[in-house]
Amino acid sequence: MILRDIEARDASALVELYPHWGNQLARRRIERTMLFRGERRIVAEISGKTIAHVKIDYGSGVHSHIARIYSLIVAKEHRGKGIARALLEKAINEMPAGIEIVTLETQADNAPARSLFEKLGFEEYGFLENAWKKGNEYKDNVLYKKVLR
Repeated sequence: MILRDIEARDASALVELYPHWGNQLARRRIERTMLFRGERRIVAEISGKTIAHVKIDYGSGVHSHIARIYSLIVAKEHRGKGIARALLEKAINEMPAGIEIVTLETQADNAPARSLFEKLGFEEYGFLENAWKKGNEYKDNVLYKKVLR
């Protein structure tokens, strides 16, 4: 497995990782945002195929000491193999020097993600009711933070 920064050639693979966005919206959104300043995207690649992605947003101004893991996804057929852990460890270990706190959130019912975050030293610091809405269904999010320095 290769972990590397995102490249333009990864756009199609990312569309496949986020099918709930719809292909056209996903492609436009990904292509428009994949090389923004103030963020970093890392992908995992196996045999030349991009199979996972993490997006890190860096704060600015009075929030310049905070980074947010905004998105983390692994292709279904590759879950449970340590890929998400490897992506997160790389992201955390390579944070810019000024980053003191890393935050992230996940759906409250996502036990595998919550377990991973806690094993990596993230602490729960909040709960957001109705954070996700799809149709008439709502889901809650758990908020996590990890103090680096």
